[in-house]
Amino acid sequence: MQDILEIGLKLLIGFICLLIFLNVSGKTQLSQMSPVDLIGNLVLGAIIGGIIYNPDIRIPQFLIVILLWSAMMTVARFLKMRNLDVRRIVAGEVIPLVVNRKFIVKNFNQTNLDISDFTTMLRMRGIFSLRDLKYAQLEPSGQLTVIKSDGADLPVVVISNGQVITDNLKFIDKDEQWLTDLLKEKNISRNDIFGAEWSERGLFVVPKNHEA
Repeated sequence: MQDILEIGLKLLIGFICLLIFLNVSGKTQLSQMSPVDLIGNLVLGAIIGGIIYNPDIRIPQFLIVILLWSAMMTVARFLKMRNLDVRRIVAGEVIPLVVNRKFIVKNFNQTNLDISDFTTMLRMRGIFSLRDLKYAQLEPSGQLTVIKSDGADLPVVVISNGQVITDNLKFIDKDEQWLTDLLKEKNISRNDIFGAEWSERGLFVVPKNHEA
């Protein structure tokens, strides 16, 4: 009877810890799961499932293991937000597949995506012919973002959490000096920027103290 009560208590603790972990790690994890999020959730589930039925591991040890793993995942997410290089490793990066109607075959090969699978993904986005495609990119989550031939150019994030995304600047044929000069014209300090997006309509800046 005591063993059943301990298993039930461990199950309850594991359930509560899992809910807290998902809420602390961010709501977007449920819809945009990165490789690290997937691994983290799988390992956390395995830890909870494996320990629940192991009588040699008591409740204090159970809590320590969960707290240690949660702390590791929290640090990984913090570094992901603060460092672009870490973000590429942890969350992956956007992979352009079609740019100005030109297919980047090497990126298709890199993602193990063939034309048949690609056209299936396009049909799910409402595009039924490759001729109608102007731009396509594969998001880190595995979802496809597309623009039709008659659509406007895709807005590009050039600053994220105050850090300049040089790869995106190269994509729009700009450099960091161009961005610096543009910010000077607007009398905006990079340190005050939470995010910035470039599109046909110009540069849109979200300051760190922005209020809706």
